[in-house]
Amino acid sequence: MDTLREQFLERLTRELFHKKGEGFVLKGGTAIRALFGEQRLTKVIDLDFTNPRRTADSLHHSIHRAIEIAARGLPIRNLHTSEPGKAESSPRWKVNFEDTEGRPHHVEIEVSRDPARAVPGAVTQIPFVPHAAKGIARYWVDIYDRSALIASKLAALLGRSVPRDVYDMDLLNDAANPPSTALINWAIDRADLAGRDPITILWEHLEELSWARFQTELLDTLTPANAERVDETEWTAMKLRVGEYAEDLLRLASS
Repeated sequence: MDTLREQFLERLTRELFHKKGEGFVLKGGTAIRALFGEQRLTKVIDLDFTNPRRTADSLHHSIHRAIEIAARGLPIRNLHTSEPGKAESSPRWKVNFEDTEGRPHHVEIEVSRDPARAVPGAVTQIPFVPHAAKGIARYWVDIYDRSALIASKLAALLGRSVPRDVYDMDLLNDAANPPSTALINWAIDRADLAGRDPITILWEHLEELSWARFQTELLDTLTPANAERVDETEWTAMKLRVGEYAEDLLRLASS
């Protein structure tokens, strides 16, 4: 685990949610991190930002200020931020810095400003418990509820073949409280399958996710302790669990 990167991410997330009602909502890997702690690490803070009262200028100001404050007091040098244009609908900030020994570290903040692409689910507040940042108490973040996060991850599973989607859905899996039919259909629409059968696409994507891809694409988002729990047999079982759960959701929407 990259402890310095994690400290920076936790401090940065705190600053983004320091003032209630700023318009940010956590999604993606950062939302999974907020819910499940060190079971899921990430290099990207993924946010929706759809408050109609907030402008691109205010968004850029908030991000710039949060990066500056998050870096204070950390053993960081040569901090450099690549900033996106203010006209972009999904701007991405790329933050690079070095530790005191010159090792490079990289963090990204991706923000969707398009209300039409926001997850159509309920937003709730939960405590975010820092694990790496020292001297920081838990703080509160806005996050989509679990049903909405499941629907968002279902859309990802249908739209691409990425190992972290399987791992995340396995954490989120909640057979007792599935997302609504409307949310499931939103996920299918978001995946843009051009009329193809979503269940077939789901299993094709899962089949592409080999053990080698887990090792090369997912290991750096897990702590060593969590990585040790997943061997090739468990990865195969995880894909099967996720596939069966996702298929049940898709059949629920079509019934």
